[in-house]
Amino acid sequence: MRNKSTERQAAGKELATALEQEGFEPTDFMVFELDNGENPEIPDLDDPSHSLPSEWLERTHRAVSRLWPAIISVADSYPLSEEALQPIENALAETGNPDSLVLFSLYLLARDATRFTDAVAQAKFVAGRAKSGAAAKHGPKSKRQDGVKRLQAVWLEGNHLSRDECAFDMYVSVGLTYTAAKKALTKKLVGDPNPWPAKDKARDKRSSR
Repeated sequence: MRNKSTERQAAGKELATALEQEGFEPTDFMVFELDNGENPEIPDLDDPSHSLPSEWLERTHRAVSRLWPAIISVADSYPLSEEALQPIENALAETGNPDSLVLFSLYLLARDATRFTDAVAQAKFVAGRAKSGAAAKHGPKSKRQDGVKRLQAVWLEGNHLSRDECAFDMYVSVGLTYTAAKKALTKKLVGDPNPWPAKDKARDKRSSR
């Protein structure tokens, strides 16, 4: 069975909380859970729609359960050397040369490991922006007003396609929360850029297709 890692759960919760606090629309977010222990669950391999012999699947699970932990252990031991690669050599001695299904299964595990790493990085990034925005929210009123003026000036330069895009890109650097930045860029408070280079560029790109 696939075990739930405390770190992975925390990453998902951290991201969800950061998004909610900063006024983002609700979004689906999946943290890819991988068990790097003795029995890694191979993503998609046990789908009943596959027309693969059960003996082949069982043999693949056994081989991957031996090879995957060995690969993970080597991945953490750079720089590479003959000694560092020995765990994989030992695993291969037990499993034999990997066939096509074993190789594909190892790819599936590596793919999801990359997705998980990206998910954690995104969680930390958004949480960091949220903390910066929260600090700004409770700062001096004059500082917030200055942030609003700076943000509106950036918007009027015309280098963003939309108000929400500008708010998201700039809210931390001008010292506002994302919600406050969106409010500062409503049409009631600031008009459209003129000229509007980003919009012109997008229009030219569409017409050239």
